[in-house]
Amino acid sequence: MHEGERVEDSTYGIPDAARPLIDSMSASGVIVRWPFKGDQWFPLLALINKCGVPALVEYARRTADRTHVDSARYFMRGWSELPPKPADGSPVHRSRPQLRAVGQSPEDRGIF
Repeated sequence: MHEGERVEDSTYGIPDAARPLIDSMSASGVIVRWPFKGDQWFPLLALINKCGVPALVEYARRTADRTHVDSARYFMRGWSELPPKPADGSPVHRSRPQLRAVGQSPEDRGIF
């Protein structure tokens, strides 16, 4: 390296631990600015550890579907109110879709 040359920072100042969140948000279509500098990343990194990337991305995606969001700072308050990620081995309960009888019209079932 010669005097006066700058070293290109390929991380753009983004901590390695934040990269999965940023990549997942971008891949999900939530393209926002990440204006954090230096120790401003610490609260975000704590939220990643507390809630997990999937929960943060899902919250951001639902929010961005409702309103225009320009900066990741917009999500910080909502992210901070999310519950911690479930403990390993926690049972997953998903709602089941309502099934209907095949071959019956709504009229035959007395709906109309």
